[in-house]
Formats: sequence, C-alpha cells, structure tokens
Amino acid sequence: MAPVSCGLPCVEGCVCDSGYLLYNDQCVPSQQCGCWHNGQHYPVGSEFWTDNTCSSKCTCPARGSKVQCFNASCPAGQFCGVQDGRPECLEQSYGICHVHGDPHYNTFDKVTHNFMGNCTYTLAKVCSNTTSLPYFNVEAKNDHWVAFFFFSGGVEEEEANGECGRR
Repeated sequence: MAPVSCGLPCVEGCVCDSGYLLYNDQCVPSQQCGCWHNGQHYPVGSEFWTDNTCSSKCTCPARGSKVQCFNASCPAGQFCGVQDGRPECLEQSYGICHVHGDPHYNTFDKVTHNFMGNCTYTLAKVCSNTTSLPYFNVEAKNDHWVAFFFFSGGVEEEEANGECGRR
C-alpha cells in the first residue's frame, strides 16, 4: 500500500483485483492461469507429452498445483509423431509415393512435383532413431536422357541391416 503522501506523479496502470492475475491481457481467477513445465506454458486442463516418444504424459490441473506426469503410450492404431513442433499421437495412415515419366513425383500428400535436373531426391526415410520404425532411406535419382528431358533412373533403398537395393 502506498503512503498517504506521495511526491511522485500519478501514472496510468493496470492492477487486477485480489485473487486475480493478468493472463492474456485479462484479469482472470488465479486458478485459471495455467502451468509452466520445462519453460513451456500450458493452459489449465491441458494434457501434453514431455518427450518425442510419447512415453510420459502430463496434465496441468490448476495454477499453483504441480504439473502431474504419468507413464503413457499412444493407443492402438496410432503412433507418436511430431505435429506443429509438438509430440502427439497421430492416426496410422498410409499413402503412396509414386515416381514416373519425365520425371514426375507424386508425394504421400497427393501433390505432384516435376523435378528437372540430374539430382537425387529423398522419397521417404526415418528422420529420427526415437521411433519404433526400423531405419530406411529411399531415394530416386534423375538421369539426363536427351536434350531437355530427364527421367527417373531408378530408386535406391537402404535398410537398417545395411542392405541396399536398386529398383
């Protein structure tokens, strides 16, 4: 509380009522402010994974109470993946990556690309060793054909056991 006589000039400010805190530019009850865990903020009631293997899940019950974590895993039919920079359990889905012609690449997300030039392109690979998938890397190499034409000269595949194949 300020002294009765203050020699400083008045300034505009914002103060929340007792029991309220400023949260997202609004005064809210303190128990609705969320939790901090490893430098990240989570809203009250949120659940989040603490690792990229989806083996530890946490909840933010209320401000002032500790984040509660427990061992967990993704349900059947789902796998642990990273989406929007955060680990999540994602639905298993299947797609087709198709390479054909002069050279046309149809990707898993159904987008067509026409890559010209004699380069090697990664079609599919395991990005990290923290998944349950065995390592693999599938690449296609464009070869110069004639004049202004290129074609996919084949696909190289490398597996975890070190075996390579060309198709």
